Amino acid sequence: MQKRSWTFIALLSISFAFAADDIDPVVKTFIRKNYLKIPDGKEVIISQPGKKPDDITMKRVFLRRKATVLWDKTFGTGNDNLIWWDAHFMPVVSGKFIYDIDNDGIKEIAIATWHGGNDITSCTAYIFSIANDALVLKDKKRINYEFSRSAY
Repeated sequence: MQKRSWTFIALLSISFAFAADDIDPVVKTFIRKNYLKIPDGKEVIISQPGKKPDDITMKRVFLRRKATVLWDKTFGTGNDNLIWWDAHFMPVVSGKFIYDIDNDGIKEIAIATWHGGNDITSCTAYIFSIANDALVLKDKKRINYEFSRSAY
């Protein structure tokens, strides 16, 4: 009887390990989201900045209105020296990609980043306020890249 119990526990553990191996289906719906239209007509876009081998660890994020670029920054270089292997928009709060988290009248967006390593649980969500035709970094939150459904 005890041998059967241990066998059952071992098989159950293995099945949980394989079940947790796939990405959350809800997250799959926005994991390639690199375009966000703001209600006032502006657009925020995440793109690859170039084709050189070093460019794969960087992402360009820009804010535009029609053909005019209002704000533009390439991440993955500079002061924080973090790798932006992959990046996508994620909901700030459940189901909302644009949301005023602190009720100050300025909306926020969130960008989830994956650093390219094995530990998807140590990734970062960057929360930006959309103010004065620019994106202003408001907060950084640790997330699980494959299972976090929102930044907050």
